[in-house]
Amino acid sequence: KQLQADTDKLVYNLGQLYIQKQKLSDTEDGLLEAMKAIENREEVLGKELSAKYGIGTVNIEAGMFTPQAS
Repeated sequence: KQLQADTDKLVYNLGQLYIQKQKLSDTEDGLLEAMKAIENREEVLGKELSAKYGIGTVNIEAGMFTPQAS
């Protein structure tokens, strides 16, 4: 009887672990998609700024654009 109870508890715990792993995987997938979306937005913004101001560097903290020397 104790063996059956131990087995039941182990099976339950393994099931809980599987569910947690699946949720973690789903969360990871969502975060990776969000990261790709941000990277795409950065790329689009970079191209827009380059088209408007030319090639250079941006200091976001100071709000300054420094054109690249030719």
